[in-house]
Amino acid sequence: MNLENWNFKSGSVLANPSRHSDCSEIFQSVCDELGEYYQKQGFKYARSGPHLTIKSGDIKLKLAFWSSRSNISGESVSLEIIPSFESVSLTKKLSKTTKENGFLFGHTVVFEKYEYCEKYCDVIVRYPFKAELKRSDPNYKNLVKYNNTINVYGITTDNFVRLVNYINHHVLSVIDVLQNEARIYLYLKELPEFIVRDIFIDKRVNSKLPEYLELKFPELSSKVLHELSA
Repeated sequence: MNLENWNFKSGSVLANPSRHSDCSEIFQSVCDELGEYYQKQGFKYARSGPHLTIKSGDIKLKLAFWSSRSNISGESVSLEIIPSFESVSLTKKLSKTTKENGFLFGHTVVFEKYEYCEKYCDVIVRYPFKAELKRSDPNYKNLVKYNNTINVYGITTDNFVRLVNYINHHVLSVIDVLQNEARIYLYLKELPEFIVRDIFIDKRVNSKLPEYLELKFPELSSKVLHELSA
């Protein structure tokens, strides 16, 4: 089925929403719709602990979907988007000497970007379905947070399409980025500097991205470290 003409499955709670619909059923139904779409794009889908997986080149993506115990019937059903990227070749190399894998990064990196907004606010929060929120923040400046926790209660087919496009733009595009030296560099430039420093210098983020760059793109690794130390 073409995404732009997407229809929910006949009999699905999404096609016949009610204020009394079970929150877990709504969550699972949204995951199943995502599973149906992405299976056609080459992903594998598991309904239990719902998640999608795909391997493309050297990069393996696991895209998990979580919900919340705080869901409110007839009001809110949380869908949390949790991606994790892994280098297959780095995992193979590390497995010879350690039990670590080639995990590169996850949602804490994927959904945050640098954007100058100092004249108006400190932080901008952007969503797939609603207008962005600008707010003050004592800890951050010029930061964009792309919300990865979505309220899918009452989701329409139009908003489902927006959700898929949101995932495609912020998550799936990273697979190709991570396999292109120039695009990785630009991607790092779009991140807030504190995240890049936490990955490469302070090691506060669980990430094997520095080791991945040393393995695959050593010149880029040296360039990034040089710029951070300048």
